[in-house]
Amino acid sequence: MQKNDKYFKREQKLSKTSVLPASDVKKLKQRWAELIAAKTATLDIRNSSEFDHRYNSANISQQNIETKEPPHPAVTEGESSENDGMIYRENTVVYGILNYTTWISRDDPHEYPYIINPRGKCANGEDGFKKLTLLILVVSKPRNFKQREVIRKTWAAQPAHFASSVIITVFLLGRGPIREMTQFNVEKEAQKFEDIVQEDFVDSYLNLTVKTIMGLKWVTKFCPRARFVLKIDDDMSLNIDRLLAYLRRSPMKNFFGGKAAESFPVLRDTREKFYVPWSLYPEEKYPPYCVGLGYVMSTDLVYKLYYRALTTPLFPWEDVYMGMLLKFYAIMPTNIPNFFGEGNYFHQNGTLKMTNTNISKVRAVFTLHGLSWYEQAQVWSLWSGKPYEYRIEKNI
Repeated sequence: MQKNDKYFKREQKLSKTSVLPASDVKKLKQRWAELIAAKTATLDIRNSSEFDHRYNSANISQQNIETKEPPHPAVTEGESSENDGMIYRENTVVYGILNYTTWISRDDPHEYPYIINPRGKCANGEDGFKKLTLLILVVSKPRNFKQREVIRKTWAAQPAHFASSVIITVFLLGRGPIREMTQFNVEKEAQKFEDIVQEDFVDSYLNLTVKTIMGLKWVTKFCPRARFVLKIDDDMSLNIDRLLAYLRRSPMKNFFGGKAAESFPVLRDTREKFYVPWSLYPEEKYPPYCVGLGYVMSTDLVYKLYYRALTTPLFPWEDVYMGMLLKFYAIMPTNIPNFFGEGNYFHQNGTLKMTNTNISKVRAVFTLHGLSWYEQAQVWSLWSGKPYEYRIEKNI
C-alpha cells in the first residue's frame, strides 16, 4: 500500500499547486486507480510465477518472477459470443497473462515422476486391462477438495440409464505448495478413493498443457482399453447419460469432439487475457480445436496425440495445443451441439427454475460450467432422475 499512498500524495500535491486543471487531476486519479486495480488482478499470476521459479527450475513452462507494469489502462471482459473459442468471466479487470511471465516454448519429454499413481485402477488380472466405455480425466488443483467430493457424489456415480456402461473417473493433479498441509490431505484423499493421479510438476495455470499431456500418458500406459476418453475441468457438471447416448453413434477412430473453435484469431492486444506475441505464434489464426473446459476423444487418438506431444513444443493454451497436435494428423474436431450450456437456469437463491422451457434446456445440454455444489446437485438430479443430497461433507 506504500506505492498506492505515493500515488495519492502526488495527486494531492498537484491539486494544491494548481499545476494541472482539476479535470486533469481527476483523470490522473482515475488512471492511478485503474493501474492499482490491474496490479491486484494479476497478483495470483505473479505469486504462481514466483513459486514456479523457486521450486521447479526444471519445469519447461517456468515463469519469470519479474513483474511488469501494465502497458495499457485496465479493460473489462465481456460475455463471449456463441462462436467464441474462449470463455470469459464478466466484469473482471485483466491483462494478458503472458505480459507477466516468460514463456519457454520447447519440447517436453514428460519425464515427471508420479507422486500418486493408482496404476491398478483399470487393471484386470496381472497383465490385462478392463474394457471401459468411458474414462473421465478431471483436471483439478490439489486444494480443490470440495469440487472433487461433489463430482464423486453426483455425475461421476454410475449413470442412471446406461447401467451396463463401464466408467472410471480419475483426477489429474500437479504438485501444490510444499509448505502447506495440502499434499498431506491429498495423499489421505487418494488412499480413501484411489482415484487421484499426481505428477511432480508445479500445478499452475500455465502448466495446464503439461497436465493434459500427463492425462494422455496415463491413459496410454495404465488404461489403454477405454473406448472413449473425456477430459473435463473440475468446475463442470456433466450430463453423463446424454454423453453416453451420443458416443454410441460416434466414430471409434480419429474422433475428437466438444465445442469446436474454427478459424479463431490469435489475440495480439496485450490487454487481452489470452494475448500471444508474434514471436511465440507467427500465424494469424489458430488451427481448429475444442474449447478446453471439456472435450472427448477416441482412445486410438489418445496414443497418437501423446506421442506427438513429446516432440511438439509446448504452447501456453492447452486447448489450442491440442488443436496443433490434431492438425499434424489432419483431423478436424467435431462440433457437438449444446456441448456447453449457456444461460441463466437458476433463481437468485440458487434453486433451479422449474419451468418446462428451462427444464428442456437443461436436459438438452451436455455440460454446465461454474455451478455451486447446491446447483450441481439439482442439475444432476434432473439429469439422472435420482434425489440429491443437500449436505456436502466439509472434510474428506
